[in-house]
Amino acid sequence: MIFQASPLVKSDSDTTRLVKNYSKLTEEERRALIQRAVEAKKKLEEELQDTKKEVERKEKELQTLQQELSEGLLLLEGEKEALERSEVTKFPLVPERQYKEGSAAQVHFRLAESQFYRLIDAGSGYRVTKVEYVVSPEVVKRFRQAQKDLRDKRGEMLSYPVLAFHGTGQANIDPITSLGFKAPGESGFKHATDTGWYGKGVYFSEYPSYSMPYIKGGNRILLCQVLPGKVYQCSSLIHGSPLMKGYDSHTSPDKKELIIFNSHHILPCYILHYTHAHGDFKYKRSIKVTKSVDELKKLYETAAKMPATKILTGLTFHLAGKLADKHSEIYNLIIKHGGKTATQQQLYMGVTLVAATSEMKLETPSVKVSLAENAQVPIVSEDFLYDRIITQQKKDVSGYVFS
Repeated sequence: MIFQASPLVKSDSDTTRLVKNYSKLTEEERRALIQRAVEAKKKLEEELQDTKKEVERKEKELQTLQQELSEGLLLLEGEKEALERSEVTKFPLVPERQYKEGSAAQVHFRLAESQFYRLIDAGSGYRVTKVEYVVSPEVVKRFRQAQKDLRDKRGEMLSYPVLAFHGTGQANIDPITSLGFKAPGESGFKHATDTGWYGKGVYFSEYPSYSMPYIKGGNRILLCQVLPGKVYQCSSLIHGSPLMKGYDSHTSPDKKELIIFNSHHILPCYILHYTHAHGDFKYKRSIKVTKSVDELKKLYETAAKMPATKILTGLTFHLAGKLADKHSEIYNLIIKHGGKTATQQQLYMGVTLVAATSEMKLETPSVKVSLAENAQVPIVSEDFLYDRIITQQKKDVSGYVFS
């Protein structure tokens, strides 16, 4: 193998030539050369300093992100604002067919859903229909401080929260999510059934089937973050006993019940709605109403006054539901602006279904909507037509499609 010398590494002969050349320079030329070398060194130092600052900035950003992730601060749209208010905010989450990378809403829903399904009794036949993600600023603040205190006391590994279920009467859910749980010694604390087989605390289970009997006929269950810390495992019943000295929580002999004694160690995060499963699962549509009926009517009236154009050329439409005007009038508007119309029997690829919001909210899809969905035809709100005609811009259907 032949190695070649790097052009940046000077050989002995190069150094000798450099010394000889330098010796031939006049005093003024030597000073100028030294000055240029000093300036080049200074410039390089400045560039290195700027690079160092940029690296430090990036590292700080990364540390902030890692801290947010470790603290569970995967923020939904509007959650930051909710944390700055005093009242509780609930974010409704539903199952979505499309996978949206980076969607905090989907991550929260799937986390709660998977926790329910993974640890529910096999063959129970229950199905999660909706999840409410709860943000109560004061309760979150207390929990984060308690987590920090636990980390300082017990170390990093014993400061991580556990997701656990709590069953309670349906009337208790809103007060709990707003104000947090009550623990022994606090005003308002009481056991719903007994004094506490494994200690006088608040009972949780990672297994939803353990918590469901306490719901008393409801269909909602709480999923919380709890801080077990150092856990005392009970070997037998210890009715109504206080927290064992030197520990932060208790667990039942089979480890399926977790007893928390400090209310600051509990963060109610999710309200899971569930039902008995009947038949195959079907996604419910997520309907975002961006314009009222009156706003759509005004848009239509403006579009109807526009002179004929070719803005809808290449597009074919079919109409469904009660729109801003009679279907015949809107079909005339489509043709006026270069579009084509299709019959119900022609609802297949290449056709766009323009549907009323009320049509999409029906519990049982209409024939037209079902045909369009089966043919994977885009179903859009009527303002797609009007906006395109009024602005004379070829707006994409993605901004108007019903998901």
